[in-house]
Amino acid sequence: MNKMVFMGMLTALLFIISGCGHSNNVGEQSIYEDNLVIFEDDSSIISNDNSNINIINNNPISVIITDKYGKVLKSNFNTGKILSVPYLNQDDFPTGCESVSTVMALNYLGIEITVDEFIDYYLDKDYLEEIDGIYYGQNPDNYFIGNPKNIYGLGCYAPCIVKACKKFVGDKFIVENLKNTDFSKFTHYIDNNIPVIVWITTSLKEPFVSSSWILKDSGETFTYLGNEHCVLLIGYDDIYYYFNDPIDGITAYRKDIVEQRYIQMGSNAVVIKPIQ
Repeated sequence: MNKMVFMGMLTALLFIISGCGHSNNVGEQSIYEDNLVIFEDDSSIISNDNSNINIINNNPISVIITDKYGKVLKSNFNTGKILSVPYLNQDDFPTGCESVSTVMALNYLGIEITVDEFIDYYLDKDYLEEIDGIYYGQNPDNYFIGNPKNIYGLGCYAPCIVKACKKFVGDKFIVENLKNTDFSKFTHYIDNNIPVIVWITTSLKEPFVSSSWILKDSGETFTYLGNEHCVLLIGYDDIYYYFNDPIDGITAYRKDIVEQRYIQMGSNAVVIKPIQ
């Protein structure tokens, strides 16, 4: 008897712990002094909704002043740049980090679309199916696996997002798949005021083998990595890359760890840029 993969307690548990963009505790200890937030672990800093000044490990290279909505009001870098990209969270889209990050990029470029509209009308979705104990499904390169609006969704990769965006951006924008591009080259886009959609992991945790299924089109076995997460690159400096993270807000992660996780997750990235 056929049934959708998202039915059944065992399968549900698997997808809860491995789907795209699920929040995990970062584990860093924090010190709160008025509006100052400092994380003692040097791998990351996560802005607090009530904080206006975020200093990375007392490092004067990296000072960001934001309003309570996360809009960057002032930054102070020796080198680098940070874009003031309006922030959206994924609270209503538990596994929708790809869609939320993409909509942030689109809105920043002046393309008016909501996350609901992107998911409902443009994102191709498919569900895994069980036949005689074996799961079958599409490739996440082409389809979002599951539903981004519930906790049982998995995720998708760069080609799927490119395909969705090309359905509606029109002839004023180029949507480009940057898969396998060296991460350090993305700073060129930031310098030109263009954010980049990138795939890393939730809170930079190690990816792990989560689940596998038979691809319907090729018959090959596809292995999905857990902790997959999509964020929007908005800046960089000497030490950190800065992101609009749909879970954690405006977030800075150390460059070397970001680049490692990016490679582990298949070096997926997308850029949407105006045609000059």
